[in-house]
Amino acid sequence: MLIDRVENFTRDVSDGENYTILLNQLKPEQCSKAPLQTSDLHQRAEQVLDNADKIGCRRFLTPNSLVGGNPKLNLAFVANLFNNHPGLAPLEEAEAPPEIEDFDAEGEREARVFTLWLNSLDVEPGVWNFFENLKVSRCFVIREEELMSGRSYPTSRIRQGYPRFSNLATSI
Repeated sequence: MLIDRVENFTRDVSDGENYTILLNQLKPEQCSKAPLQTSDLHQRAEQVLDNADKIGCRRFLTPNSLVGGNPKLNLAFVANLFNNHPGLAPLEEAEAPPEIEDFDAEGEREARVFTLWLNSLDVEPGVWNFFENLKVSRCFVIREEELMSGRSYPTSRIRQGYPRFSNLATSI
């Protein structure tokens, strides 16, 4: 019973037909559609897993767990499959994401938290090395001038996940 859209990892994949099509689409030269011709579900499941083994992705599932529709094992199988074979074309140079600058707060927790807080305030220039920026102190002077000028800070930008900064909105 091949369906167009898999909505769960139990009955929708338990017959192995969707896995057969998926494996064939990811690696058509290695994974055939032959399991679709098999009527016995356990034999079909073994053939599907043999196809997965050909591309190095036979982990987490056994024929019994596939036919039984174990949702956690099926999800782990699909996650492993797409981690190894995402089925995506390589990005063109124009589509490549920009380089991310390395974060360097010299390993001190407080410096890292303060640096992240300053960057969340949209301080220009950004703070990437707390101690080097402290030597220059330009970004800190800019932030102090903004605070002293009475410019209000949008309290919606303060995340509730940081208990040390929960009262920051009232103090600013």
